[in-house]
Amino acid sequence: MTRQTHRILIGSLGWQHDAWQGDYYPEDLPPEWRLGYYSNEFPLLVITEQERTAQAELAEEMAGCREDLQVLIMVAPAAADPAPTLAAALALLRQLPRDGGLLLQVNPATISDPDAWLGQVQAQLAQVPVCVDPVARLNDAWREALSRRGIGWSWNAHSDSEGLKVGPLAVIRLDGTVSPQQLRERIEAGLAASDETRKVALLFAGTPPQLVAMRQAKTIEELM
Repeated sequence: MTRQTHRILIGSLGWQHDAWQGDYYPEDLPPEWRLGYYSNEFPLLVITEQERTAQAELAEEMAGCREDLQVLIMVAPAAADPAPTLAAALALLRQLPRDGGLLLQVNPATISDPDAWLGQVQAQLAQVPVCVDPVARLNDAWREALSRRGIGWSWNAHSDSEGLKVGPLAVIRLDGTVSPQQLRERIEAGLAASDETRKVALLFAGTPPQLVAMRQAKTIEELM
């Protein structure tokens, strides 16, 4: 992911949120036009399985979006054999006309040897920026394996902010309602982790993600 003007990339997990229709998206906006509308305001796309399924012409649609738009593909590789899932995500990433990386959702409890598993991941992804997004508590064995291999982990409800200092991609994930103080704390941590070699993404999850909080985050980041 190349250097660009945003110190922190702000976006939501996916953009095909029907609950945004009539609230964020105009009532008569077709679903296939949501990508362009969303990207006019936010500099980061996070492609979930829903977007991969719903938008077959994703690369073509993205070509018409802002030039500084960047992309993360969220995937959940299998604990036994991550190769097929990673191969499909990597193939999609290479088709897209923007810089990007992969966000790997992982349940640490299902992988007994994190170092070996991460070795498979690195062997397949080579130079692609990667961040692990744990969906359960991240234990010491995982932290040590990730740090040793130079892969960061997201700061979310199951992990801590130490992962922001590791690897080329740092991710902060917020689920549900957040206060301005929480936003400020996370943006401060993100700015501290951001440098010429590391991208920082602030992601909002939810059903749907909170647009008010996303816009507040943009304002806070611009003022800091």
